[in-house]
Amino acid sequence: MIDSSMPLLDDFDATTYIRALITVVKMDGIKPIERQYVEARAALLGVETGALWDEDLTDLPPIPDDVSLVTRRVVVRDCILMACIDDDYTDRERERVHQIAAWLSVDVETCDRFEDWFAR
Repeated sequence: MIDSSMPLLDDFDATTYIRALITVVKMDGIKPIERQYVEARAALLGVETGALWDEDLTDLPPIPDDVSLVTRRVVVRDCILMACIDDDYTDRERERVHQIAAWLSVDVETCDRFEDWFAR
């Protein structure tokens, strides 16, 4: 019998993920569609967002040593998605996404591939 339950990603850092999404949302003002997306993701992952929305995220905090490559790439992918969700991927948002990618040690080529994918 095949287990049809969704596998859990034990090494996925949900708080880092949500924090990064919020930093992108804050770049050009928080739009309702963006906040709804973040809140839906947070609810799925069981992350309380109240304090995260209130954080000053100008400087990204040190990332935990155990943040997996999967987490890092998903964060970058969804930050780009978040920036594109309102059909206006601004230069400020792109700059912030690239800062987040560098913070997570995700190369620029990976960002470019995600951006091309969403542009299509």
